Amino acid sequence: MALILTLALQNNSFVNLFFLSQYCYISTYQIDISDNHLSGQIQANIGDMFPYISYLNLSWNDFEGGIPSSFGPLTNVLSKLLELYFLDISNNYMFGKIPSSIDNMTSFNR
Repeated sequence: MALILTLALQNNSFVNLFFLSQYCYISTYQIDISDNHLSGQIQANIGDMFPYISYLNLSWNDFEGGIPSSFGPLTNVLSKLLELYFLDISNNYMFGKIPSSIDNMTSFNR
C-alpha cells in the first residue's frame, strides 16, 4: 500500500469516491474533496478509516442528513480523530447541532 499524506481532489465533478477507503486507508493525513457532487451521508466509519487525519474538507458537496447520524455518533467519531485540527462540512444539506464535545478536542483549531 502506498503512503498518501495529502489527497487533494477538490473542484472536480466527482459523484462517488468508492475507491477512497480502498487506497487511502490509515495513512492519509489531509483530505480535501470539497466542491464536487458527492451526495448521501458521510460514512460513519470515517474515524476508523483515517485515524491520523488532521485536515478534512468536505464542503460544497451534496452530503445530507443529520450530523449525528451522518457521522455515527459524532462524539465517538471525533474522539477517534485525535489529530484533527480542521473540519469543514459547510455548504452541504446537513442539519443538526454540532455537539459540545467538540470543545474537548485539544488539537482542534477554533
